[in-house]
Amino acid sequence: MPLLFQIKNGKSLQKFALDKDRTTIGRNLENNIVVNLSGVSRVHAEILREEGAFRIRDLNSTRGMSINGEDAAERVLQDNDRIQLGEALFYFASSEEVLNIADQKSEHSCFREEYLNSVFIKIDDSARTDKRWIEEVLQQTIDEMFSVHEITRAITSVLNLDQVLAMVMDRLFEFIGAQRGFIVLEDEDGKLVPRVVRDMELTDESGLRISHTIVKKVLESGSPFLSTDAKSDTRVKDTESVIAFQIRTVMCVPLKVRDKSIGAVYLENDANITHFSKKNLAFLNMLANQAAIAIENARVYEKLERAHRELIETQAHLIQSGKMAAIGQMASAIAHELNNPLAAVYGFLQLIESGIAEGQVDMLALKNYVEISL
Repeated sequence: MPLLFQIKNGKSLQKFALDKDRTTIGRNLENNIVVNLSGVSRVHAEILREEGAFRIRDLNSTRGMSINGEDAAERVLQDNDRIQLGEALFYFASSEEVLNIADQKSEHSCFREEYLNSVFIKIDDSARTDKRWIEEVLQQTIDEMFSVHEITRAITSVLNLDQVLAMVMDRLFEFIGAQRGFIVLEDEDGKLVPRVVRDMELTDESGLRISHTIVKKVLESGSPFLSTDAKSDTRVKDTESVIAFQIRTVMCVPLKVRDKSIGAVYLENDANITHFSKKNLAFLNMLANQAAIAIENARVYEKLERAHRELIETQAHLIQSGKMAAIGQMASAIAHELNNPLAAVYGFLQLIESGIAEGQVDMLALKNYVEISL
């Protein structure tokens, strides 16, 4: 029998048999499938049985409907079609055996869920049950999520790359409490270049030690890295930088744009400083996703600015070249105009010189020639 599966976090929560000619989906209790989630309308969609096939149709809902990531008003359903109605996600299958759930969660959504889960795990694992403490934990979580929103809004409003990078690092130190850190970006040749560095113990940031080992590991894998004790972590304990710099608690996340890593954010603390947690890593990754977009926007803006300056310089050069060409043409014309009378004068002088040499100078002819020449 054809079935509709409601999915959350890549797992099937509930299945519904499509055994009627018309099955409605929505928030109202009168619907055959009741879904009380954000973005779902009172009567959002219907599924019609038509000669063995099943057609889903949007019923003028507020948020609309998408099938396999594409907006659709109606569609004949096929096995494993992914149906999104607001925040509700369903899969269609002609039988349970053919169901193949693909995890379509974005990386950002995964880390958001991990971040929130870490909060509830903290509450569940704690022996404290007093309401005031739980409220404080939840309020802290709300404040941190609001901070992500505020930081995102701030960095996306700036188009100067250096300002964006400095702003990101300052906010990370403020909210996570790192002791050292840096942001590296790939240049046009693919080389990693430190663009902003911070060390709370150094007055001269140019002396900051930079470990490329963990950064390269993150960029190659495309996955975040967290270690609460790098010296004993089998993944990195034998690397030169960890040994040389005595690195202890560290986390690093890639900066990604369209699934391509353009750089990384690296934060580090000494052993006597509070260790980073999975919650810190999730917070860092959420912010890094937004920062990567802001960084890419700033880079594009810089390229456009540079191209605009080059265009103006080229235009000025062409104008100057045109002016010089015009001056050259004018000088040539003047030289031509001057050449004619000068040739006449030169010829006249040659005649005088010849007459003097022969002792035969006709003064009347000389006077007439001068008048003609002038």
